[in-house]
Amino acid sequence: MSSTRLALIALTLGGALLAAGCGGGAPAAPANCDQQQTAVTAAEKANTEADAAAKTAEGKLAEVNKTKDTANAEADKASEKAKELHEKAKKGGAAQAADSAEAAAKSADLMAKATGLIVEAMEAREKAEAGRTKANETAKALTEAKQKLADCRK
Repeated sequence: MSSTRLALIALTLGGALLAAGCGGGAPAAPANCDQQQTAVTAAEKANTEADAAAKTAEGKLAEVNKTKDTANAEADKASEKAKELHEKAKKGGAAQAADSAEAAAKSADLMAKATGLIVEAMEAREKAEAGRTKANETAKALTEAKQKLADCRK
């Protein structure tokens, strides 16, 4: 055999061995997942903060709703009393008329307070919904970050 043929055979066998992974090269380095781990840590922190903010907003909403319900009940009670006193004032004199006017003023004041609390409750509801939406988004981001970390470690 000529040296050209031997060189060609050696080259072909060497290429085949390299292609088969028998080249004896260094093994691949383990994946560095520091970036993904950092993303998971940041996502966990953001999720915790968003969840706490959502719970605080939901607590405020519950408190405002309770106050609003109490104010509505007081306003209804005062309105009934004002109606009773108004009926008495029709039959009575100046003292009953004064009592009726005072009860009507108190009723109006309580109704105004209850109305103001309706607006406050709507604002609290919006904040609670926004907080819950953000918490849901951060939870989704956390899940995605954990998946990327798991994929990196494979």
